[in-house]
Amino acid sequence: MSLWQQESVHLDQLETVRELQQRMEKAKRDRGQLLLDLGQKQYRAILRSGDTQAVEMIMVQDVLIYETGKRIREMQEAMKPNRCISCEASLEKDAKFCGSCGTPAPQPDVRPKSPCSSCGTPQPIDISFCTCCGGQLGAMQ
Repeated sequence: MSLWQQESVHLDQLETVRELQQRMEKAKRDRGQLLLDLGQKQYRAILRSGDTQAVEMIMVQDVLIYETGKRIREMQEAMKPNRCISCEASLEKDAKFCGSCGTPAPQPDVRPKSPCSSCGTPQPIDISFCTCCGGQLGAMQ
């Protein structure tokens, strides 16, 4: 076999190795996603069963993610100019009605709240499920 033929076979083998490595990496990613999906299903099942002690550390992170996301949305809303939902006119900061068209201005949520018995985040008392952890409210409080 000539040197050129040897190098050609070697390059073919390298390509095959590269393809196998890529296939293996894809299989690892797919496996990781399947494990993640399985873990999330199990986590939700544990939460539904009410055994929050088994997943307490995950719930701490869920609450952190929920509260941080909520704070980000509040900050983004505060940076937006306050405008009428009907005519788009600028509204004064504490306006209850639009000065241009009389449409009621959106008001902050002032519903009474109580902590979720599972994750502890404040939830309006008139809803049935926690908006953070999905736990049932009312019956367990």
